[in-house]
Amino acid sequence: MYSWTPTTWLDDPTHPNPIASPLESIAYTATISDSAGVCTIMKTIFIQIVDSDVLLNFDESKECDSYEVMFINQSRGATSFIWTFGDPTNPGFSSAEENPTYTYPGGGTYDVQLKSNDDPNCTAYRAKRLAITGDDFVDFEKSIYSCGPSLIDLNTGLNPLYIYRWNDSPLISDVNAAVPEAYVRENTTFMVTVIDPLNDSCTIKGIINVEIDDQLVVDLGDTLFTCEAGPVELNPGGNPDLIYMWTPTEPLDDPTSFNPTANITEEIRFVAKITDPNDSTCMVRIPLYVKFGLDDGGFEDGDTLIVCDSSSLFLNEGQIPIWCTAGLRPPG
Repeated sequence: MYSWTPTTWLDDPTHPNPIASPLESIAYTATISDSAGVCTIMKTIFIQIVDSDVLLNFDESKECDSYEVMFINQSRGATSFIWTFGDPTNPGFSSAEENPTYTYPGGGTYDVQLKSNDDPNCTAYRAKRLAITGDDFVDFEKSIYSCGPSLIDLNTGLNPLYIYRWNDSPLISDVNAAVPEAYVRENTTFMVTVIDPLNDSCTIKGIINVEIDDQLVVDLGDTLFTCEAGPVELNPGGNPDLIYMWTPTEPLDDPTSFNPTANITEEIRFVAKITDPNDSTCMVRIPLYVKFGLDDGGFEDGDTLIVCDSSSLFLNEGQIPIWCTAGLRPPG
């Protein structure tokens, strides 16, 4: 497991080999640990930025259903090039062509790097992580079952570097995510278009059917409002017979309690992983947002209503009766 700091100018600070695009000199520290967190080492790499007239860049293209990639050099100030293509079946292979073509052995993720030594004071680089579509790039339909309403990861099982366009849904906050999360309370069908990142004319269609059972139905109330920072009980009406694990754990007195007390310093989302004590295969994940202030469910500050003369109307139809204890929770 890797954790790179600072995360500035990194594409993925948890990747063993992240792509860095620093705008100024910087030192990165990698904290490397085993899966159990028993053994940990730290290593630092220093990046010194030197002004240069050499600027490397490239684009790439390929045909649908092809493993052959054409690289289009868009560099300035360079005349000599060294390409590596990240193919583990052909280690050490490089090309000095200006615009090479490379055929990969199959679908997958490959690290491509262009390098130039034309500037005597520094080495210029341009790195990209490419997703090559493979046999998995076909229309699909899959099903996900949950024993109760739950947060569901809509995982297509495809390369996360493909481009995703999920059909609009109020349950999906990011319709461009590779694996969006949706809080699903009833049987729902989600549809997605997946696009080849190297050729946007190559697309597939996918369907994910989510089936929600009623074996384990838990309602945390979605949002808990608190008047001020401090301790707040998260689930005072909860069922103590169920098995709970709350995350994040840091603000909680007991993350395994059915009703932990959270020390709230900022607005936060908790997720309770709840398991049926009589069926360890039945587990649901329920979100709970803790926010500051009051929410009467009514009009927004500054709203304008355009009404006809001689009208008589309610000014706050969406209001919810509110009260103030240690926390505020909309009824229902």
